[in-house]
Amino acid sequence: MRKFTKPCVIVFICLIVSALAVSSCKKDDNDSTPPDAITDLSAVPGVGEVTLSWTNPENTDLDQIEISVTPGGYVPETVTSETEEITITNLSNGTEYTFSLKAIDEAGNKSDSVSVTGTPNTRFRVEDPELATANSQDFSLTETREVIVEVTFNRAVDTSTVVPGETIYILYGTTVVSGTVTYSNEYKTISFTTTESIGTWCNFSPDCQFRFVLVGNDAGQGVIKDSGNMTLDGDDDATLGGNYEIDLILPG
Repeated sequence: MRKFTKPCVIVFICLIVSALAVSSCKKDDNDSTPPDAITDLSAVPGVGEVTLSWTNPENTDLDQIEISVTPGGYVPETVTSETEEITITNLSNGTEYTFSLKAIDEAGNKSDSVSVTGTPNTRFRVEDPELATANSQDFSLTETREVIVEVTFNRAVDTSTVVPGETIYILYGTTVVSGTVTYSNEYKTISFTTTESIGTWCNFSPDCQFRFVLVGNDAGQGVIKDSGNMTLDGDDDATLGGNYEIDLILPG
Protein backbone atom coordinates (compact mmCIF):
# COMPACT_ATOMS: atom_id res chain seq x y z
CA MET A 1 0.00 0.00 0.00
CA ARG A 2 1.26 3.42 -1.00
CA LYS A 3 1.69 5.85 1.81
CA PHE A 4 1.54 9.66 1.55
CA THR A 5 4.64 11.32 2.76
CA LYS A 6 4.17 14.10 5.30
CA PRO A 7 4.58 16.92 2.75
CA CYS A 8 1.85 15.37 0.59
CA VAL A 9 -0.55 15.24 3.52
CA ILE A 10 0.04 18.93 4.18
CA VAL A 11 -0.55 19.81 0.54
CA PHE A 12 -3.71 17.70 0.48
CA ILE A 13 -5.11 19.45 3.55
CA CYS A 14 -4.29 22.87 2.12
CA LEU A 15 -6.14 22.01 -1.09
CA ILE A 16 -9.23 21.00 0.89
CA VAL A 17 -9.13 24.23 2.94
CA SER A 18 -8.71 26.31 -0.21
CA ALA A 19 -11.62 24.57 -1.90
CA LEU A 20 -13.82 25.18 1.11
CA ALA A 21 -12.82 28.86 1.19
CA VAL A 22 -13.63 29.31 -2.48
CA SER A 23 -16.92 27.48 -2.04
CA SER A 24 -17.91 29.74 0.88
CA CYS A 25 -17.38 32.85 -1.27
CA LYS A 26 -19.71 31.66 -4.01
CA LYS A 27 -23.31 32.82 -4.12
CA ASP A 28 -25.95 30.33 -3.08
CA ASP A 29 -27.57 29.52 -6.40
CA ASN A 30 -30.37 27.72 -4.57
CA ASP A 31 -31.33 30.84 -2.58
CA SER A 32 -34.60 32.19 -3.97
CA THR A 33 -35.79 33.99 -0.84
CA PRO A 34 -35.76 37.79 -1.25
CA PRO A 35 -34.56 40.01 1.59
CA ASP A 36 -36.93 42.10 3.65
CA ALA A 37 -37.89 45.52 2.29
CA ILE A 38 -36.29 48.70 3.55
CA THR A 39 -38.25 50.76 6.08
CA ASP A 40 -38.60 54.37 7.27
CA LEU A 41 -38.06 55.82 3.78
CA SER A 42 -38.27 59.62 3.70
CA ALA A 43 -37.47 62.37 1.20
CA VAL A 44 -36.23 65.88 2.04
CA PRO A 45 -36.29 68.30 -0.95
CA GLY A 46 -33.54 70.81 -1.62
CA VAL A 47 -32.55 73.05 -4.50
CA GLY A 48 -32.45 70.76 -7.54
CA GLU A 49 -32.03 67.73 -5.32
CA VAL A 50 -33.77 65.38 -2.89
CA THR A 51 -32.11 63.61 0.03
CA LEU A 52 -33.39 60.10 0.74
CA SER A 53 -32.94 58.31 4.04
CA TRP A 54 -34.11 54.86 5.11
CA THR A 55 -33.38 51.87 7.35
CA ASN A 56 -31.91 48.74 5.80
CA PRO A 57 -33.30 45.28 6.65
CA GLU A 58 -31.29 43.09 9.01
CA ASN A 59 -30.81 40.18 6.59
CA THR A 60 -27.30 38.78 6.96
CA ASP A 61 -26.93 38.29 3.19
CA LEU A 62 -27.99 41.85 2.29
CA ASP A 63 -25.71 43.08 -0.49
CA GLN A 64 -27.03 46.26 -2.15
CA ILE A 65 -29.87 48.77 -2.32
CA GLU A 66 -31.27 49.59 -5.76
CA ILE A 67 -32.65 53.12 -6.31
CA SER A 68 -34.92 54.07 -9.20
CA VAL A 69 -36.11 57.60 -10.06
CA THR A 70 -39.09 58.61 -12.19
CA PRO A 71 -39.80 60.58 -14.31
CA GLY A 72 -36.74 61.21 -16.44
CA GLY A 73 -33.98 59.13 -17.92
CA TYR A 74 -32.41 58.14 -14.62
CA VAL A 75 -30.78 54.69 -14.73
CA PRO A 76 -31.33 52.70 -11.52
CA GLU A 77 -28.23 52.84 -9.35
CA THR A 78 -27.12 50.68 -6.47
CA VAL A 79 -25.44 51.54 -3.19
CA THR A 80 -23.78 49.29 -0.65
CA SER A 81 -25.70 47.61 2.16
CA GLU A 82 -24.06 49.99 4.66
CA THR A 83 -25.65 53.04 3.00
CA GLU A 84 -28.86 54.48 4.47
CA GLU A 85 -28.84 57.99 3.00
CA ILE A 86 -28.16 59.47 -0.42
CA THR A 87 -28.77 62.79 -2.18
CA ILE A 88 -30.16 62.58 -5.72
CA THR A 89 -28.97 65.63 -7.68
CA ASN A 90 -29.57 67.20 -11.09
CA LEU A 91 -33.34 67.23 -10.58
CA SER A 92 -35.73 69.84 -11.96
CA ASN A 93 -37.20 72.24 -9.42
CA GLY A 94 -40.98 72.01 -9.20
CA THR A 95 -41.16 68.48 -10.63
CA GLU A 96 -42.52 65.74 -8.40
CA TYR A 97 -40.31 62.64 -8.49
CA THR A 98 -40.98 59.13 -7.26
CA PHE A 99 -38.04 57.32 -5.64
CA SER A 100 -38.31 53.53 -5.40
CA LEU A 101 -35.88 51.40 -3.39
CA LYS A 102 -35.33 47.62 -3.36
CA ALA A 103 -33.02 45.56 -1.17
CA ILE A 104 -30.86 43.00 -3.01
CA ASP A 105 -29.20 39.99 -1.37
CA GLU A 106 -25.99 38.20 -2.37
CA ALA A 107 -27.93 35.76 -4.56
CA GLY A 108 -29.46 38.64 -6.51
CA ASN A 109 -32.94 38.32 -5.03
CA LYS A 110 -34.82 41.62 -4.76
CA SER A 111 -37.24 42.72 -2.08
CA ASP A 112 -40.58 44.42 -2.61
CA SER A 113 -40.23 48.03 -3.74
CA VAL A 114 -40.78 50.89 -1.29
CA SER A 115 -41.48 54.35 -2.74
CA VAL A 116 -41.65 57.97 -1.66
CA THR A 117 -42.25 61.21 -3.58
CA GLY A 118 -40.26 64.42 -3.38
CA THR A 119 -40.39 67.77 -5.19
CA PRO A 120 -37.14 69.75 -5.32
CA ASN A 121 -37.65 73.49 -5.20
CA THR A 122 -35.79 76.62 -4.24
CA ARG A 123 -38.49 77.55 -1.76
CA PHE A 124 -41.76 76.66 -0.06
CA ARG A 125 -44.26 79.42 -0.67
CA VAL A 126 -47.90 80.46 -0.97
CA GLU A 127 -49.30 80.05 -4.47
CA ASP A 128 -52.77 81.62 -4.10
CA PRO A 129 -53.68 84.28 -3.36
CA GLU A 130 -50.64 86.27 -4.42
CA LEU A 131 -49.22 88.80 -1.99
CA ALA A 132 -51.99 91.33 -1.58
CA THR A 133 -52.05 95.03 -0.90
CA ALA A 134 -54.31 96.95 1.47
CA ASN A 135 -58.02 97.05 0.52
CA SER A 136 -57.91 93.57 -1.04
CA GLN A 137 -60.73 91.25 -0.07
CA ASP A 138 -59.28 87.76 -0.45
CA PHE A 139 -61.51 86.30 2.24
CA SER A 140 -65.12 85.36 2.91
CA LEU A 141 -67.59 85.33 5.79
CA THR A 142 -69.68 82.54 7.23
CA GLU A 143 -73.40 83.01 7.77
CA THR A 144 -72.60 84.13 11.31
CA ARG A 145 -69.83 86.46 10.05
CA GLU A 146 -66.72 84.54 11.07
CA VAL A 147 -63.85 85.42 8.71
CA ILE A 148 -62.47 82.70 6.42
CA VAL A 149 -59.08 83.16 4.72
CA GLU A 150 -57.87 80.44 2.37
CA VAL A 151 -54.32 80.03 1.07
CA THR A 152 -52.76 77.38 -1.16
CA PHE A 153 -49.09 76.36 -0.99
CA ASN A 154 -46.95 74.85 -3.72
CA ARG A 155 -46.32 71.75 -1.57
CA ALA A 156 -48.06 69.86 1.19
CA VAL A 157 -47.92 71.47 4.63
CA ASP A 158 -46.49 69.83 7.74
CA THR A 159 -49.68 70.12 9.77
CA SER A 160 -47.80 69.93 13.08
CA THR A 161 -46.19 73.31 12.31
CA VAL A 162 -49.50 75.11 11.68
CA VAL A 163 -50.56 76.39 15.11
CA PRO A 164 -53.64 78.67 15.22
CA GLY A 165 -52.87 81.81 17.21
CA GLU A 166 -49.10 81.30 16.88
CA THR A 167 -47.98 80.48 13.36
CA ILE A 168 -51.27 81.42 11.70
CA TYR A 169 -53.61 84.19 12.87
CA ILE A 170 -55.38 87.45 12.11
CA LEU A 171 -53.93 90.63 13.58
CA TYR A 172 -56.39 93.43 14.36
CA GLY A 173 -54.32 96.36 15.58
CA THR A 174 -52.24 94.68 18.27
CA THR A 175 -54.86 92.02 19.04
CA VAL A 176 -54.28 88.47 17.84
CA VAL A 177 -57.49 86.89 16.56
CA SER A 178 -57.25 83.11 16.67
CA GLY A 179 -59.31 80.52 14.84
CA THR A 180 -59.42 76.99 13.51
CA VAL A 181 -57.72 75.37 10.53
CA THR A 182 -58.90 72.83 7.97
CA TYR A 183 -56.93 71.29 5.08
CA SER A 184 -57.75 70.29 1.52
CA ASN A 185 -56.03 69.69 -1.84
CA GLU A 186 -53.85 66.95 -0.30
CA TYR A 187 -52.83 69.28 2.54
CA LYS A 188 -51.68 72.05 0.20
CA THR A 189 -54.62 74.34 0.98
CA ILE A 190 -55.31 75.84 4.42
CA SER A 191 -58.63 77.40 5.40
CA PHE A 192 -58.40 79.57 8.51
CA THR A 193 -61.72 80.46 10.18
CA THR A 194 -61.87 82.88 13.09
CA THR A 195 -63.42 81.52 16.27
CA GLU A 196 -65.54 84.64 16.77
CA SER A 197 -67.54 86.73 14.35
CA ILE A 198 -65.90 89.86 12.98
CA GLY A 199 -68.23 92.12 14.96
CA THR A 200 -66.86 90.87 18.30
CA TRP A 201 -63.26 91.90 17.61
CA CYS A 202 -63.58 94.78 15.14
CA ASN A 203 -65.17 98.15 15.93
CA PHE A 204 -65.75 99.22 12.28
CA SER A 205 -64.60 102.84 12.45
CA PRO A 206 -65.87 103.05 9.75
CA ASP A 207 -64.30 99.97 8.11
CA CYS A 208 -62.62 96.87 9.52
CA GLN A 209 -58.97 96.67 8.51
CA PHE A 210 -57.01 93.63 9.63
CA ARG A 211 -53.99 91.55 8.64
CA PHE A 212 -53.73 87.83 7.94
CA VAL A 213 -50.35 86.38 9.00
CA LEU A 214 -48.50 83.13 8.31
CA VAL A 215 -45.32 82.96 10.37
CA GLY A 216 -42.35 82.06 8.21
CA ASN A 217 -39.47 83.31 10.35
CA ASP A 218 -38.44 82.07 13.79
CA ALA A 219 -39.81 84.69 16.17
CA GLY A 220 -39.97 82.44 19.18
CA GLN A 221 -43.17 80.86 17.89
CA GLY A 222 -41.76 78.39 15.42
CA VAL A 223 -42.26 78.46 11.65
CA ILE A 224 -44.64 76.92 9.15
CA LYS A 225 -42.90 74.21 7.12
CA ASP A 226 -43.73 71.87 4.29
CA SER A 227 -43.77 68.09 4.63
CA GLY A 228 -40.08 68.03 3.67
CA ASN A 229 -39.09 70.32 6.58
CA MET A 230 -38.51 73.36 4.34
CA THR A 231 -39.35 76.74 5.91
CA LEU A 232 -41.97 79.00 4.34
CA ASP A 233 -40.71 81.80 2.12
CA GLY A 234 -43.30 84.21 3.45
CA ASP A 235 -42.13 87.45 1.86
CA ASP A 236 -41.76 85.84 -1.57
CA ASP A 237 -38.16 86.94 -2.06
CA ALA A 238 -36.90 83.51 -3.23
CA THR A 239 -35.15 82.82 0.08
CA LEU A 240 -36.43 80.95 3.11
CA GLY A 241 -37.99 82.92 5.96
CA GLY A 242 -40.11 86.04 6.23
CA ASN A 243 -43.74 86.23 7.25
CA TYR A 244 -46.54 85.98 4.70
CA GLU A 245 -48.94 88.84 5.38
CA ILE A 246 -52.09 90.10 3.64
CA ASP A 247 -53.74 93.40 4.57
CA LEU A 248 -57.51 93.01 4.31
CA ILE A 249 -60.50 95.32 4.71
CA LEU A 250 -64.21 94.83 5.16
CA PRO A 251 -66.14 98.05 4.44
CA GLY A 252 -68.45 99.13 7.25
